[in-house]
Amino acid sequence: MKKILIATLVIVTLALGLFSVVLANDWEWIDTGYDYILYDISFPGEQSVVGFAVGSTVTYNGDGIILKTTDSGYTWEQISDPSLPGLEAAFFTDLNTGYVAGWDAYFAKTTDGGETWEEITVNAGVWYFEDLEFWDENNGIAAAWGGELYVTEDAGETWTQASGVTTGVHDLCYATESVLYAAGGDEKILKSTDGGLTWTELYAGIFTYVFLGVEFLDENYGMVAGEDGKVLMTNDGGLNWTTNNTSFYHLWHAFHIFNHDSTYVAGTPEGVYKTTDGGATWVDDFPQSAFEEAFYKIMFTPYNNTGFICGSGGTIMRKQGVEMAPAASVTPEEIIYPQTWVGETADFPMIVSNNGNAV
Repeated sequence: MKKILIATLVIVTLALGLFSVVLANDWEWIDTGYDYILYDISFPGEQSVVGFAVGSTVTYNGDGIILKTTDSGYTWEQISDPSLPGLEAAFFTDLNTGYVAGWDAYFAKTTDGGETWEEITVNAGVWYFEDLEFWDENNGIAAAWGGELYVTEDAGETWTQASGVTTGVHDLCYATESVLYAAGGDEKILKSTDGGLTWTELYAGIFTYVFLGVEFLDENYGMVAGEDGKVLMTNDGGLNWTTNNTSFYHLWHAFHIFNHDSTYVAGTPEGVYKTTDGGATWVDDFPQSAFEEAFYKIMFTPYNNTGFICGSGGTIMRKQGVEMAPAASVTPEEIIYPQTWVGETADFPMIVSNNGNAV
């Protein structure tokens, strides 16, 4: 039986002419007001209110931008100097500390929530950085064009170039503090078990596809994807891979894996698909797509699973997560005290619990 999706269009007018359009499956299309290609987005910590996004005017060495939201993605403010080179990657380890990277070897750090930025020299010879990930406040890794990976163990003070990299890396992810995975442009998948310092090749295809996205739930379960809707899956840390295809032509850029059953994937042109059966089948989660923009990163906050997607045209997609609220309960619900004489005491145990999802 065919399911017919009926969506109600709601337009909420915001300041500065920005708007939010509620689309199918509760995705909201937010116009940031900045016509940039937004490549990366970060909401640090256990919250979904303050976030950052970075981008570029064009795909090849344009002007860069850093945006910040303090209202869960509904409005965005530019917090960067307009003279920045194009930016491709961002990661915030907390609300104050974050990193951005992009063209012309540009790499910078903030410790005050983006008010000020200090440039860091990772390697002056880098053409541009493609990805940036941190495991915690000290340990991080950056991918530069041409197959160069750089690791820091001291919050960006010093960087060490990794060895064993056999492909140009487009995307990185931490599975554990020491285990990382990388996806390459010539259909290769790499793995590190020492925090990113050395790498081994897990998978090499026939150079037909471009791999652009990689995500792991833990050390064993993960996915890699790229062009033509191709999705590779592993349950054993990359020893074996199963190939699935979403049956649609898309250039997939990014995943968000909730568990072994549920995963979202986003990419170009303007596609969002999800699986609830471990990748066996994929369904369109954004059927109202006009295929006008490209999506580059998808994430859901750990606080309440509010989803965000960033893309071209200054676009942010938002999907409201679970509303957070406490729910007090008492066990048992009724207490009947035994007969108690004057001057005596009676005790009766009870348990007060919070079964909600907030303090």
